[in-house]
Amino acid sequence: MNIENLLTHTSGIADYEVVDIHVPDAIRIDVPAKQLIDSLERLPLEFIPGSTYRYSNSNYFLLGYILERVSGKSYKDYLSENLFKPAGLSATYYDSPTEIIPNRVNGYSKCQQHYFNADYISMTQVLGAGALLSTVEDLYQWHQGLYAYKLVKKETLEKAFTPFKLADGKLSEYGYGWFIKNRSGSKSIEHSGGIDGFQSDEIYFPQQDIFIATLYNSLNEGGSDVGFMALDNDIATLSVGKHLDREVSVDTALLKQFVGVYETDPKHAAIITLENGQLRMEAKAGGLPKSPLVAKCENIFLLKAIGAEIEFVRDKNKVIQLIVHFNGQNQVAKKVK
Repeated sequence: MNIENLLTHTSGIADYEVVDIHVPDAIRIDVPAKQLIDSLERLPLEFIPGSTYRYSNSNYFLLGYILERVSGKSYKDYLSENLFKPAGLSATYYDSPTEIIPNRVNGYSKCQQHYFNADYISMTQVLGAGALLSTVEDLYQWHQGLYAYKLVKKETLEKAFTPFKLADGKLSEYGYGWFIKNRSGSKSIEHSGGIDGFQSDEIYFPQQDIFIATLYNSLNEGGSDVGFMALDNDIATLSVGKHLDREVSVDTALLKQFVGVYETDPKHAAIITLENGQLRMEAKAGGLPKSPLVAKCENIFLLKAIGAEIEFVRDKNKVIQLIVHFNGQNQVAKKVK
């Protein structure tokens, strides 16, 4: 199967809870947008707005609904008239289970080493958080139209590419719809997305003018995109002329010392395990399934799933904490077990 010609989903299963629906397989049911928003209204805030950053598809659903109310058009029609047509996108659609869409492909889920058909999800529960079908050719066409300012003004685009400043003065890594990262010294503007059976990623290096788009019609069970993210990170690293990190050999006795539970706060913990001679990291609250750590030296490991470095810190002969080095920021987690 030629990945370049796949017509596949480009982003976003919703992370909201449909409080008003108490039936099995609720994700398959068509739900009015207003009902979903009323459901969201009942959920408590996770933090004071502006104090920290956490990605939320629910916010994109709200934006899609606001767009419909302001424009007086459906989200699908508005995108077609104001984005798809002006950008010259001939193979990009808002997904529909009844519309005949040329070259549409099936999505698959993977559990261990076995593939099965992805379950159906109603696009009414996705709206502005995704629900789009496209090809890598159209994504590149979109990229060119965006930077030619056919879709938004230059000033608006520059604001979108500026990381939001939090209340404590620190910068998040997110602008208006894009992650702004530092990949080994190279600025990148990017975003990934996943939905049942599909995964996508888009990375742009403005200094090198390198654009990368990848589409996959498979997603690991539970929504894990770790394998694809690691592959995309390797492609991005090689594309800007950097070498892939080579794993060094670390004594098993030393690796055992890193095993344990590391907390940033009572609600967020990283679990380090040792399986078949390789360290693995899991962060349940952060949505990171067990992911391999590649040794760069005796105490620094690469978490290729997200492109972060994990440094284990000792106090004399005892491991006391780990530090996550990611996108120019450092997060400390103390060892508690």
